[in-house]
Order: sequence, then C-alpha cells, then structure tokens
Amino acid sequence: PDRTSYNSVLSSFSRRGHVDRGAAWMQEMWRSSVPPDHVSFTCMIDACAKSGHWMLALGWLEQFRIHQRERQAPAPDIVAYNAVLNACAKASDVAASLRVFEGVEVAGLRPDRLSYS
Repeated sequence: PDRTSYNSVLSSFSRRGHVDRGAAWMQEMWRSSVPPDHVSFTCMIDACAKSGHWMLALGWLEQFRIHQRERQAPAPDIVAYNAVLNACAKASDVAASLRVFEGVEVAGLRPDRLSYS
C-alpha cells in the first residue's frame, strides 16, 4: 500500500477515535518503509481528541515535531495544533491548552477561528 492508502485507513480510525488501532497502523507504515506525513500524524492527534486522550494527543504532536526535524518533513500545521487544542479543551485542561496555543505562536503559525473555539 502507498501513503494515501495508509492515510485512508488512519482517517477511518480517527473518525471513530480508535487510537490503539491507529497507532498499530502507524507502526505498520514504518515497517513498510512508508513514513507517515502530516495527514497521518493529524489523524492520530484527532483520534486522541475524539477518544478523550489529550495527553496522547500531545505525545503525537511531539512525535510529529521529531519526525519533521529528523526527516526535514513538513512541520505540524495549524490543523494539527487545532486538533491538540480540541483534545485539551475536551479535557477542560486550560493550562495545557494555553501551552499548546503558545506553541502555535512559537511555530510561527497564525491561529484561525478554530484555534479560539
């Protein structure tokens, strides 16, 4: 399978909040020498948000950043940060939300209307 195929499956897991299944699929991507991209990581972050695992969402954002540095891949975009903000908001963790929001600015991204909702 190619990256598009993997991401289609990840998107399906994301919509249902299946973090464990998505994480296993990400591992399969690595084993198959198909490195994840921004869509892959954002799907995982979104799955964490939907399932109430805000700390895992933060972990996936950090993995995204590491991946970007190590592979000169695209950096997390505002969609990824908004997914983490959503996860923190669902957990009512204001302090975590503020740290993530600061990360948006440090990353040089412009918050959008979803960032504030």
